[in-house]
Amino acid sequence: MATKAPTIEVFMTSVDEAAFSAVLAEVMPEVVFVAIERVSEPGRVRIWNSLDKCGHAAILNTNIVSLDSYRQEFVWPSFPGAVNDFTSAQVGPGLVQYLPSKPWDLRAYGSARGLRSGRLAACFDPDPQTAAWVSELFAVCRNGAIKVNAMQWPTMRVDTRHARGVYAWPDAVACYDQTDGQVLMSTAQVFFTTKGA
Repeated sequence: MATKAPTIEVFMTSVDEAAFSAVLAEVMPEVVFVAIERVSEPGRVRIWNSLDKCGHAAILNTNIVSLDSYRQEFVWPSFPGAVNDFTSAQVGPGLVQYLPSKPWDLRAYGSARGLRSGRLAACFDPDPQTAAWVSELFAVCRNGAIKVNAMQWPTMRVDTRHARGVYAWPDAVACYDQTDGQVLMSTAQVFFTTKGA
């Protein structure tokens, strides 16, 4: 069977990351957040209880892959022959990659400034346990978010239908959705909004 690779695009501030993490801790206490960064040895992989503490992260379901197994089997040399330089897996069984949203200023290139979308992404061989968990995790993210509509550049005309697979959490909307000249943006010419549809 084919590899599964579900993805959703999401706008979050650090406030939203903390809120999302708190909901996950309540409904999925087995989940931890692994900071994706280079470390000197596998045992030094840092584990956090909230996404706002670690930025780029792997969300790990420890009922599927234990922390010990993760450190032993999912942390590898950063490049062939590397010594004291390791990096962690972001996708696989029991894993979801989290790329954080980032402030982005493209006015010098004739575009806009605002918040660039992040994403939740999984990639795994067919595995009912991981598939069910990823589906539930994505549902938690969608349930806390607000649906958005695409906004055409440069006219800023708003599509009447919600964008598929794209969501914004409340603080991101409050801070960036056509606020002080800022927008929610995926690329230099792909914008989103919760307003005006």
